[in-house]
Amino acid sequence: LSNSPAVPVVEAAGLPAPEYLLLNGAGWGYGEFPLDSISAAHALPTATRIAVPLARAVLWESLFERSLSGGEPARFVGDSIEALKEEKNEQVLTSLIGSRGKLQTIYWLFLSAAERSEVSGDLEAVLWTRLQEASSAAVKLIFLRAFRDLASTDSGAKKLKELVEKDGIMEVKIPEKDILDLALAAQLRDATTGAGILELASSKIRSQELQDKLAFLQRSVSPAPTERRAWFHAL
Repeated sequence: LSNSPAVPVVEAAGLPAPEYLLLNGAGWGYGEFPLDSISAAHALPTATRIAVPLARAVLWESLFERSLSGGEPARFVGDSIEALKEEKNEQVLTSLIGSRGKLQTIYWLFLSAAERSEVSGDLEAVLWTRLQEASSAAVKLIFLRAFRDLASTDSGAKKLKELVEKDGIMEVKIPEKDILDLALAAQLRDATTGAGILELASSKIRSQELQDKLAFLQRSVSPAPTERRAWFHAL
């Protein structure tokens, strides 16, 4: 270990300079391993070409941390969309777009409404295509839930409703909890498109616990703003 701002690497002497340096590529370290600006500029476009899935996941973690610190969040989203066209590893996908995924965080919390509008169509198209094409049930559900989290256009709201209306996706049955979450998302995104969608979801759900959850949350996605505010203020 060294506190020096520069550390000579004797073994690298005479070798071509790398395009970027990925610290903690094996994932053993605990802490923040920031990318320098040169590494960040080269790393995103080549992320899917890294052969080791763990190293790809570490790279996305580093780029995510950089975006949280103000490092070009719009670029992170744009390059994530490109990477999602090819990424097939379940671990990497879960890290990027799984529950509380990196892409969801940057998209909703760090992009302006105008920036989201610029990429929303492309993002939804990629997620929808991969949802249809995914070969395993686990990967299909990752893309299903990411589409639910990130769909924001009128077209996206209609597709959310379509998913509730279907019993499955290409022979993969949609779990009841996801039917509930999709219906709530459809209603919240577009009250007109989602008209009757909560009743439809209720008719497909057998779990009493989920029925109770739907009854409790129904007012939170009401098309009437005063009704939504009343629900939140009553908590």
